[in-house]
Amino acid sequence: MNRYLTITALLLLASCSPKGQQDLPDIANQDANSQNTSHSNNRSNSYGSQNKLLNVDVSKYAANPALYYGMDLNNPVKSLTEKEVLSHLERVLNLAHIQGSNDEADKISDKCSPEQNCYKHRVYRYRQARKYLFGLLHLEKLSGKDAVQDIYCGDIYLDGDKVSGQRINLGVDTIPTANVINTEHSWPKARFDNLHGRTQTREHTYDAKLTDLHHLYPTDSEVNRERATYHFAEVSKITKPLKCANVKLGTVDGLKGKYKSYVYFEPPTPYKGNIARGLMYMSVKYEMPINDIEEKFLRKWHNEDPVDSDEIIRNNRIHQVQGVRNPFIDFPSLESQISNF
Repeated sequence: MNRYLTITALLLLASCSPKGQQDLPDIANQDANSQNTSHSNNRSNSYGSQNKLLNVDVSKYAANPALYYGMDLNNPVKSLTEKEVLSHLERVLNLAHIQGSNDEADKISDKCSPEQNCYKHRVYRYRQARKYLFGLLHLEKLSGKDAVQDIYCGDIYLDGDKVSGQRINLGVDTIPTANVINTEHSWPKARFDNLHGRTQTREHTYDAKLTDLHHLYPTDSEVNRERATYHFAEVSKITKPLKCANVKLGTVDGLKGKYKSYVYFEPPTPYKGNIARGLMYMSVKYEMPINDIEEKFLRKWHNEDPVDSDEIIRNNRIHQVQGVRNPFIDFPSLESQISNF
């Protein structure tokens, strides 16, 4: 899968940073030998000092994701039932992680005491989450300028650009004007489900879902509004033309009954797999069901648009700031072990 913007510079090694400076570890090219990405000579990553990073050695987990999950989930876990696999993932994604030394796997715990070397899902305020989205996860350098690309239209915005008279400000810890480029919740806020009897914790509140970086993306504001809360699918007949050809809004052939007239949203091909894995993660972590029609297409996209190096890098960065990994990026075969999201 080729991204519109690709990454051409490595993150600085933590060991090379001044003492006390919390730069991300060198995890960018951990998959360089197995992944294909196109590079452009005038594009590179832009990073600044991040003052709220978790005390997590992400390079260890990037090299061996099984250490985060406590077991290798790359192949079907024959010793576990589907229910046991889901239960294990829910614990891993929601409880505290006590870090082991060197190559020791994390221990999953209900509590995270100060004296333990542990971490758990950090729930941010929405403003801070957006700073990470635009100023860390999707911030690039293009010809020496900070740049962000929206995933729906593929438009590239440079710091200082003016769109419809509005200046675009981009950089570390910077949120651009929402009138031009906005935060897309690929799992719409209106569909944040209830707790299904679960005891409410900070990790399962509305705010946790609202700010979970695994399903947030920068998108064109107009297309963001048009997508609204429509489910994802492959559109057969466009019912409303959108401003860019990369996305579609319309109906799906082959559906029966009331579903024949339902409107769906089709994202750009390069991001279909990314969106699918983000929604699978949200479904498992927060125990929210995925619409059957949408699920069919998400599974298709997950397999047709496999994980690439950019997606792995983003997963590692989210782990560094939020404390949670996406198992469907680390172990793509997990999708086949779950019969119904």
